[in-house]
Amino acid sequence: MMQNLTPRFSYRQLALTIIAGVYLVSFFYYNQWNKGAIIGGGDPMGYYIYLPSIFIHHDIVSLKQTAQTLFSYKVYPPNSNSPCGIAECYVTPTGNSVIKYTLGAAILQAPFFVIAHGIAYIGGYTTDGFSLPYVFMNGLSILIYSLLGLFIIGKVLSRFVSDSATALTLLAIALGTNLFAQQINMGAMSHPSLFFLYAVLLYATIQVFDSKKLNYTYLIAIALGLIACIRPNEIVVAVFPFLYGVYSIKTWKERSTWIFQNRMLLFKAIALFLLPIFPQLLYWKLVSGSWLFYSYGNEGFDFLHPHILDGLFCFKNGWLSYTPIMFFALIGMVLMHDKNKKILLPLLTFLAIHIYVINCWWCWHYVNGFGNRPMVETYPLMALPFAYFAEWTIRKWYTTVLFSAACIFFIALNIFQTYQSTQNILLTEDANAVYVFNTLFKTKPSRNNLVEFDIAETQPEQLYNPKLILEQRFDSIPYKLEKDQYKNMTIESLEHLGISKGDWLRATAICRNDEDVNSIYEQSLLVISIEDKETNKTKVWKALKVQNKLHNETNAIWTFAKHHTDTITFCTKIPNDVRKDDTFKFFFWNVQGPPILIQSVWLEKVEVDKSKE
Repeated sequence: MMQNLTPRFSYRQLALTIIAGVYLVSFFYYNQWNKGAIIGGGDPMGYYIYLPSIFIHHDIVSLKQTAQTLFSYKVYPPNSNSPCGIAECYVTPTGNSVIKYTLGAAILQAPFFVIAHGIAYIGGYTTDGFSLPYVFMNGLSILIYSLLGLFIIGKVLSRFVSDSATALTLLAIALGTNLFAQQINMGAMSHPSLFFLYAVLLYATIQVFDSKKLNYTYLIAIALGLIACIRPNEIVVAVFPFLYGVYSIKTWKERSTWIFQNRMLLFKAIALFLLPIFPQLLYWKLVSGSWLFYSYGNEGFDFLHPHILDGLFCFKNGWLSYTPIMFFALIGMVLMHDKNKKILLPLLTFLAIHIYVINCWWCWHYVNGFGNRPMVETYPLMALPFAYFAEWTIRKWYTTVLFSAACIFFIALNIFQTYQSTQNILLTEDANAVYVFNTLFKTKPSRNNLVEFDIAETQPEQLYNPKLILEQRFDSIPYKLEKDQYKNMTIESLEHLGISKGDWLRATAICRNDEDVNSIYEQSLLVISIEDKETNKTKVWKALKVQNKLHNETNAIWTFAKHHTDTITFCTKIPNDVRKDDTFKFFFWNVQGPPILIQSVWLEKVEVDKSKE
């Protein structure tokens, strides 16, 4: 009888093919390697810089030649606070520069660095570690690791759920979460590499405890070692393999017995765990004189004041605000109690610790993230409850339609908002709900939208009956507002100014900028604030950034024009919780940027269309 050699159709393979195609097209379409990746500084450069400093410039201790090469590209300016000039480095007690990022990401990038070096040599590019082949291969590395991670997740899910549920889960995670944004608009951050390692950890854990293949314990150890060497706080994921299969007192005792019986295996595994960590310890010893060194300077964790709700739901890079598709994974955990108890306890334990720790970081809103980026690496583990939920929905045709429609919408939303972030329309690290919803699916924001990014308050389209409250003009000689300087217009009670609760105010100024502005955080502010008369607690704070409103024809967030005079304005409604004796302040504040010139500024009470409030 002739054997049927026709390959069986697989939704999982189709999904992986679609994902690979979308990732590759997006990678070349957005071509981040031509837009300052690595040579522009930031986290990606900090992770990567170990490689050129060790293998090309041979100055891992001083970093001086590496820094000079980086500065020669004239994208990344020197920083006076660092001995070598690189802002991502701090000074050690020995006077050396220490790279604040650990070197685990560089270990995973090393194969791509070697390939890039060969391409640069053969292709006639400068072999300095920063020319085009290096930047290109560095960006390609995170795409490859993401695809490898997705491939491994697919293999794991196929053990537990149907082929169609596996495919849906892969498409959702790859295209509906901030993993997608990490491929195309964030540079070579560490999270896609961690995503891959978490997938390896998941696969190896299942091989050890379900398939009884004990040699995979070594793979668990290596994965954990690399994870700890990329982001040390991520070592909390070790609770997952430790608790895998534990869901009762009986299974806890069985795990304890297993550990004792395999103690020699575990001792060897610990040695493998330490293997990728040793180069990091050696580096710290070389630059600081100590085997252990905290390289993040004054940056740290505040474990007494976590921002958990903000980290999950806030529009300032909150996880679920920008990755709502993962709500399905959270719902799927309810199903896991009956479907797969072995995974539920370790997953819940890990997520509880992980979410707490990452939201205790001083910068809990994680810049350059498109949502809470440390959640990206958890998706291999979160894929399991997501897949169980997908499996549950496809039992009936109408739940299949609803779930598929929701996934398609969230994927489309994710891809479009990622596009917005590449066009300076959406800056999630400092956004708010008003701005996000008012620019939803917009390719060109309005001037009111740009104001809403700062004010977090919908701007009225039509204003009526303006009444002047105060005005100050500098017609002959514009007032020059220097760095760290205030210019107060008024400090009076609301009653004195004739302002009441529910009133709409319009603040307007005519300004000019003649200097380079390097960051949206280096702009001057036009501020309205209201403070409680008795406690001095701020009840209202509305601060309009100045420079990116001057001659900004695209209304993009990160746009600054020089040598243009323009009018800036914003409206705000006085809330109902103010009192007539509360203190009203109206002022300019140059926080930490270049000077601006103020020609005039005034404040008005206006009326709006009540039906549109």
